[in-house]
Amino acid sequence: MNTFSVREAIRFGWETFKKRPGFFIGAFFLISILSNLNFQMQDNNAVDFFGPQVLILAVIGIILFFVTIVAKMGANAFLLKAHDAPENVVFKDLWTPHPFWGFVGAILLKWIVISVPALLLGAVALFTLSIPVISILAIVLAVAWVVFANIKYMFVELIVMDKQAMSMQALKESSEMTKGKFGKLLILMLALGGVCLLGLLALVVGLLVAIPVVSFAFAHAYRSLQSTKGIELD
Repeated sequence: MNTFSVREAIRFGWETFKKRPGFFIGAFFLISILSNLNFQMQDNNAVDFFGPQVLILAVIGIILFFVTIVAKMGANAFLLKAHDAPENVVFKDLWTPHPFWGFVGAILLKWIVISVPALLLGAVALFTLSIPVISILAIVLAVAWVVFANIKYMFVELIVMDKQAMSMQALKESSEMTKGKFGKLLILMLALGGVCLLGLLALVVGLLVAIPVVSFAFAHAYRSLQSTKGIELD
C-alpha cells in the first residue's frame, strides 16, 4: 500500500522550490500582496467618513473584494500547476478567474459549516458562566470543532480550482479525502506551521522561502490523497 509521509511532503516542497527559487519567491510575494489588499485597505481607512467619501470607499471595497478573491483563486490554480509542472508554470497562470462564484460559494459555505457550530457553543459557554463545568466543556468543544473542521475541509479551495467543482461537492470531496486521517494531517499542518515559524525567526526574510515550500508540501498532500484510495499517512 502506498504511503504518504509528512517528511516526504516537506522534502517535495523544498525540492520543487529549488527548481526555480527566484521565480517562486516573486510569485508567492505577489500572491501575498494581492490576497491581502482588502485587509490593508481596512487598516489604512479605520476612520469615519461621511457623504461622497462613504460611496467611494464602498466602491473601492467592492473592487478590492473581487481582486482578493481572484488572487486567491489564482494562487490555488498556480499552486496546482507549479506542483504538477514546476518548469512550465508562468505568472500568467495566476490569472484564473473561473469559477468565481463557485469559489466564493465554497469559501462562504466552508465558513458557515465551521463557524456556526463554534459560535453556538461559544454562546452556550457565555450563558452558562455560572456553571463552570458546562461553560468550560462548551469552550473545549468549540475549539475542538474548529480544529477538526478546518482539517476536514482543508482542501476545499484546491478542489474547486482543480475540478471546477461546486461548493457542496468540494466540501463533500474534501471530507472524503481526509476521513480517518485527522491525526496525521494535523501533524502535517503543525509541521508546516513550524517551517513558517522558522522562516519568521530567520529575520522574517526566511518566509520568502518557507511559504513556497509549505505551499508545495500542502499541494503534495492533496495530490497524494486524491490519487490514492485508502492511503496511509506516516
